[in-house]
Amino acid sequence: KTALENLEIIRKIDPNYTNAYKNLAIIYEKMGKCDEALRYNNKLINLNPKDKTILHNLSIILNKYCPKIIYPELSENILKILETAGVCRPSSIIKPIFLALFKESNFNEILKNNNNITQENYKIFCMELLNNQIFMKFLELCPIPFLKIEILLTNIRKQILMNIDDSENNSTLLKFQIVLALQSHTNEYIYQKDENETIILEELEKNLYNSSLQNNILNANKLACLASYKSLNDISWLDLNLVPKELDLIIKRNIIEIKKEEQIKHKIKSLNTIQNHTSKKVKELYEKHPYPRWLKTQCFSKPVKLKELIFQLKL
Repeated sequence: KTALENLEIIRKIDPNYTNAYKNLAIIYEKMGKCDEALRYNNKLINLNPKDKTILHNLSIILNKYCPKIIYPELSENILKILETAGVCRPSSIIKPIFLALFKESNFNEILKNNNNITQENYKIFCMELLNNQIFMKFLELCPIPFLKIEILLTNIRKQILMNIDDSENNSTLLKFQIVLALQSHTNEYIYQKDENETIILEELEKNLYNSSLQNNILNANKLACLASYKSLNDISWLDLNLVPKELDLIIKRNIIEIKKEEQIKHKIKSLNTIQNHTSKKVKELYEKHPYPRWLKTQCFSKPVKLKELIFQLKL
């Protein structure tokens, strides 16, 4: 009997024997049968939901293979990969997963209409996207490398700004606005804005500033809208005591983590001092606008030799 047949027999005798699923996943991946490898990795995760190694193994498959469909069990485990620290860098698996998302009828319909976002329907687009947990989690964690997504988000952001007075105290829309602001921060606010947006944005910031002068808690929807266009760290008048608790994650990314980076920067030892004028300017520019920002990456639980790392990454 083949190794596969023996492992299948073992699996049927003891459905909770993890080594059988682990070896089945490895064999099927080497055979190029990635759907089967995914299925057995999913089973492994169900048996060992806190095992980072298994989550990492699943991310390796997803790094190079676009699933035919993202079924509920796979969707749940993709979210576990993204939510668990030290498993992988989200950008390493985003392309195959998004290509699978693009095949879904609902998501495909949204993208087909990304240039038809209006005052009347932009909230519907936001709600549809909110329902896609994988999309929202990637939006929160890493730059999205697809032009059609950039167009979609740019158009939605514009409509939110243009109709911000009608969105005050909209808690559901706020959930989308927060993640959009996080994406804008991660991609260094590269989305374009037109002259009309610039004018209304200035009015919005003035409105928030006047509200702060009266020591009023700032409106969450309006401040989140502003944060989708510029970093709150660049707003000199902002009083953190007046920022609603709902925006804690934006404050963490925009302000607290930036300050922490500044503190850490001065503790990092360097071999020599940069003397070249151009090099200094490049260094300053990158440190002020590091693109892409890394929010999550793979971390090994123990030191790994370079030879082992090259083998694991199949370089």
